[in-house]
Amino acid sequence: MTGYTEDEHRTPAQLITGTGTGGGVKQNSIGDPYWYREARMSIMSKLDLIPSSTDTDTLSMQELLSSSTSLSEASSIILEGLITLFAKSMNMLPGDLDTKKSASAYGVDSLVAVGTRNWIFRETSVDVSIFEILSESTIAEMAEDIARKCKFLSKEIRQGEDDE
Repeated sequence: MTGYTEDEHRTPAQLITGTGTGGGVKQNSIGDPYWYREARMSIMSKLDLIPSSTDTDTLSMQELLSSSTSLSEASSIILEGLITLFAKSMNMLPGDLDTKKSASAYGVDSLVAVGTRNWIFRETSVDVSIFEILSESTIAEMAEDIARKCKFLSKEIRQGEDDE
């Protein structure tokens, strides 16, 4: 295998091995590797995908949050995502997590907090510090704080409902 430059000079091949394709990543239920976000590797995320009818029926977090009619509904959507994320990260069942406890009560460390921060930003466009994730506030309070800062919700929803 040989590559060529624009002026027909031969270049050695540059092989990449060991990277997962989209189908393999989805089958193993792991998060998207960071290199999928790079333009030169984004094609890898589309390889080996098995078409399924459920993919078209699911809504993205942004779509769900945009269609929310209340802060409590948006908080519930974010809370469900956080519970799923923490459960996977801590190798627990989602039902075993108590949302009235802090993330650090379940042993969330700085590495998990970095992954959580990235997920929160990717899904909600809210920039949360690692210290906020590791703080003593409950998982439910964290979800509500994220919902209040989420730009996908209308300003009225984000600022309203303080009297609940």
